[in-house]
Amino acid sequence: MDAAVDTTRLLLIEDNRGDYLLTREMLKDIDSRRFILDWEVTFEGVLGLLAEGDYDVCLVDYTIGGKKRH
Repeated sequence: MDAAVDTTRLLLIEDNRGDYLLTREMLKDIDSRRFILDWEVTFEGVLGLLAEGDYDVCLVDYTIGGKKRH
């Protein structure tokens, strides 16, 4: 019998599909049962997800849209 697996819910804010796919694959390699990955490409879209979701971790591309944020 498998022991219960705690899951970590992540929100990836990333406008590059390749980076999303890479992140998804890296999490699968660790243990696909441990992670739930949601993906959003715009800061505007994130607001709705944050309002309705309970995320443990938010990963943010600080250069989203091609502009560096300091």
